[in-house]
Amino acid sequence: MIHSRVDDFRSYLDKNLPGRLLQIIRRIETESSIFIFSGVIRDFFLGREDIRDIDLVLEKPIDIDTYFADVPIRKNSFGGYKILYDDIPVDLWYIRDTWAYKFQKVFDFYPGVGVFQTAFFNFSNIIFSLSENKFYFSNHFTRFLRDKEIDIGYPINANYDLCIVNTIYYSQKLNLKVSDNLKLFILQHYKPSSSFIEDVQKKHFGSVLYDSDMIQSFMEDIRSELVSSKKLPNI
Repeated sequence: MIHSRVDDFRSYLDKNLPGRLLQIIRRIETESSIFIFSGVIRDFFLGREDIRDIDLVLEKPIDIDTYFADVPIRKNSFGGYKILYDDIPVDLWYIRDTWAYKFQKVFDFYPGVGVFQTAFFNFSNIIFSLSENKFYFSNHFTRFLRDKEIDIGYPINANYDLCIVNTIYYSQKLNLKVSDNLKLFILQHYKPSSSFIEDVQKKHFGSVLYDSDMIQSFMEDIRSELVSSKKLPNI
């Protein structure tokens, strides 16, 4: 089913991305292979029409200032670039600057195979190669489509606090279930005194979406659900 949706996905991009950005992407393709990653693919398969942002992974470096003249560009803490269009921010990465590549530490790393396999959430365990017109994905993603349930795709991550906040965010925003596996992980890694309640949210969202009471309520709910399903002892 996923492979059969390639043409639909290309049409989805053509329909929902600004024309100027599509032109830039086509120009970049003459210099480097381009891979689309993360939320835009998830939202396409969930039937969500609007594209709020897009993540691009490039196999080779380009002159960003030439392609994105007169657009504010900010380098993020993980080595990528955020191109600040008003209507659709673009996160752009060179493959050797991605956490996936740095974690793998190999020189024959291929983005179509490597990047999505180190994504924390199962709904990000897919990538699209524009050059090959092809999806690469794992069974974690196919199970996500089947169950409509957020789960862990790859458990090693550089920022577990953000993973916890994003679990709350995406489960509410996309009306998705949270797997028992992920609930247990959250309870194991949640630190009530952690500064992520404010700092992580401000850095990622630009504001605090969930105060300490709301987060604590979420933790109590998932603990109660795990106890009810006998995945956690009632202590």
